[in-house]
This record gives sequence, structure tokens and C-alpha cells, in this order.
Amino acid sequence: MKALKFVTDVRSDADYADIPEQAIFEIDEKAAARIAALSRMVSASEAHKIEVFDARTVWLKEEAKSDEEADDPENQERVELDSLVVSNEEFWFAGYLKHTNVRIFTARQRIDSLLNYFGVKASETAEVRARQFIESMARLSLWDWSNEAGEPVNECSSPSDGYEDSHAALMTLIEEARALSVS
Repeated sequence: MKALKFVTDVRSDADYADIPEQAIFEIDEKAAARIAALSRMVSASEAHKIEVFDARTVWLKEEAKSDEEADDPENQERVELDSLVVSNEEFWFAGYLKHTNVRIFTARQRIDSLLNYFGVKASETAEVRARQFIESMARLSLWDWSNEAGEPVNECSSPSDGYEDSHAALMTLIEEARALSVS
């Protein structure tokens, strides 16, 4: 699924600071699953928020009206200690303007909206997702196989594409296992 691109305003608690006008970042399915996992950690630990290093945000001095303006290094603000901040229900990005103590933030985004886009359930625990993964693997049929007693097992006929079907099934399982590992 295609990553979501966010273009947001920038805010700061510093009253008179010259801050960037715009921030741009993308969230893919893997990042969405990570945000969901961090949100669950916030809830489970009864914390206010969790903050982790993440430098995916491009901070723009002036609002970009095109991709060329957004990609212009002269328009990109230098920021350090970039981070992803996750609470129970929202996530946002933060950082410090280089060589200052001015902290800047993107607009907050709803986690449930992000997860709905990618079809990830916020309430799913890693155990539930692991169980679903194992069950999906157990539903696969065997062919040209022998059990422990050496008896042939053919729950279905061999796939018409043989190796290609097996490879596609294995690659799907690997992708599902990787998605599970980030939650």
C-alpha cells in the first residue's frame, strides 16, 4: 500500500522564534504498525507519551507550493534531535532548530485515522497478530511431502506454476512475519 504523505504547519512554544512554516513527512505501513505498537506501550505503561529518534521529517523555511520547492536545500531548515512522539491517540514529530534551544513540532495526527488507512487494528496485541499469522500458516495445504512416519501427504495437487506458487507463498509469509515483528 502506498505511503501517506503529510504536509503540516509547524508550531513552537518559543514566542519570538523564527520557525519553519511547513513540515513534510511520509508514513508507510511499517511505520504505522510501529506507531500503533508505541501507542499500546503508552497505554500499557500509563505514560503520557513516548518519544523516539526519527529523522524522516523535512522542515521547510517557507511553504512549498511544489515538489521542487520542497526539495530545494536552501528552503530546508536544519534541525537536530528529530523525534517521533506518540501518545495514546496521536502522533507528531519534533526537533530543535540547529544550534538553538527552540523546539518545533508538526501538527498532531490521529493514530486511528492512520491505522484505518492501512487496515491495522490499534487494539491488536502482538500475541493476537502472532496467533493470526500462525493460523494462516497452518491453513496452507501440503503437497509432495512426507510426514514423520514417511507416509506421503498430498492435501492438494501440485500448483500449476510449481516453484513460482511456492515462492509467492513463502514471500507473503516473510512479509507477514516482518510486519508482525515491528508490532
